[in-house]
Amino acid sequence: LTACDFGRGYTFDPETRRCAMAALPGCHELVFKMAVGRDGAVDLVKRYRSTLQVQPPSTIDKLRHRFLYDEWTGTPTNRAMAQLDQLRFAGCTDLLVLVHIWQKHGYDVAYPDIFPPNEGVGGVEGIRRLAEYCQARGIPFGLHDNYSDLYPDSPEFTLDDATSNVNGKGERVYARGWFNKHTGVQAYHFGGEAGLRWAKRNFGLMRDAFPLTAMYLDVTAYGDPYGYESPAGVR
Repeated sequence: LTACDFGRGYTFDPETRRCAMAALPGCHELVFKMAVGRDGAVDLVKRYRSTLQVQPPSTIDKLRHRFLYDEWTGTPTNRAMAQLDQLRFAGCTDLLVLVHIWQKHGYDVAYPDIFPPNEGVGGVEGIRRLAEYCQARGIPFGLHDNYSDLYPDSPEFTLDDATSNVNGKGERVYARGWFNKHTGVQAYHFGGEAGLRWAKRNFGLMRDAFPLTAMYLDVTAYGDPYGYESPAGVR
């Protein structure tokens, strides 16, 4: 067994017939582990688990028994509520609802300009009704958000908000983030202070509009932040 604490799967080279584990980009401290089992896959898993020494988060008891309704399709909120009614009728009452595609311009487009919600999903009123539906039934409800990727197609884009450093030639170099292959737009990595500033603004807008009881924070939850130097020389 080969494992990595920030792995993103295996790559295979058909020419050399070699398989290698790939790590997530942007993670500066990685741990790779290898284990040899004596009695099949289950024995390997037990041996690997014994090396982790990971403590569960304090909120795990609120989540461990819940079925995740993980909405990645941009389903309108009225249809989502109908689907949740069907799940509850079938006996699946302990739910957690996360909506990933709801942003003003769409998923991975023009961040951090995410508010108000996309009208195709239901707009402010649609998201509010879904959030209130969940709140009335004791279902945690959250939205997808991202303060790692800064997109130049945002009307509020400025390179001053991006992670940058000065190279050996004295040139300012900006760190690239996610490339959206559907729009052809290359994101930059947020600088730490700018990401926090935008998070505070957007979280305030969401908090005032919807009764949120959960959140999905993309990238930042598992990747180390990039070191950077602002144009004023502040690191």
